[in-house]
Amino acid sequence: MTTVHLTTLVNSVKSLPSLSVIVTGLLSSMDSEDVDVHAIAKQLSCDQALAAKTLRLANSSFYGMQHQVSNMNEAIVILGLRNVRTLITASLITRSFAGKKVEGFDFLVFWSHSIAVAVCARELANYSRFNPDTAFIAGLLHDLGRLVLVTGHTELYRTILAYKVLHQCEDIEAETAILGTDHCVIGQALAAHWKFPEEMQLAVLQHHPKDGEVLNQLSAIVHIASVFAIALDMSKAQDAIVPKVSTAAWEQLNLNQDACLQIFTKIERQFAEICEILIA
Repeated sequence: MTTVHLTTLVNSVKSLPSLSVIVTGLLSSMDSEDVDVHAIAKQLSCDQALAAKTLRLANSSFYGMQHQVSNMNEAIVILGLRNVRTLITASLITRSFAGKKVEGFDFLVFWSHSIAVAVCARELANYSRFNPDTAFIAGLLHDLGRLVLVTGHTELYRTILAYKVLHQCEDIEAETAILGTDHCVIGQALAAHWKFPEEMQLAVLQHHPKDGEVLNQLSAIVHIASVFAIALDMSKAQDAIVPKVSTAAWEQLNLNQDACLQIFTKIERQFAEICEILIA
């Protein structure tokens, strides 16, 4: 086993895209208790690509508005300030990685899976009476630890892939065998570095729960959402292995067959549209 200190792995986030000056200012303004929506809308409008994505998302069937949203102020109100902040961050990351290539890693499949988990998480949250937007964001960002490995430790990641193919196992088992840690731990450290809420950090850390592990509601939602996304083959990943479902998480969300069928019907309609908005 090649042991890599967690600090070394987390420090490699420096190889990930940095936020633009515009978005850095946007994030700073959203930390203030007295937020000027007009000022944020003006900042967003300075980046045409981000502005277009924000308007498209506000107008998507995902939010079910009965009229066309044509101005940034209304879009921000609809999406919510916190969600605009995090969705823009995610949008910048997908845009920055769009042209990158790492042998053995498909960025399109990665983001398709992340969006699939986000969409599933949102519907699970609606069913279990949890904040759906928080669940969507947590689902979208749950696998960021893998990006740290892929972009910051490419050779090690190839070793992990080789181990996975040889042993026909899940990513997390191969990562643990090679690194002594996994993408969940690394992702949680990255989420902490980016100052995401603690509840969201835990969801990133616990989306592959150990037997008997106690989960908060958001962690349970993201875990089940990840299982659903893989089981439904939403990202079309050729080597995906459906993870074991945490019984505790299943019972915590009070899921049953009828509920799952309703959730599956909803997410099929939403997935393609959200992919087109965030990945385009």
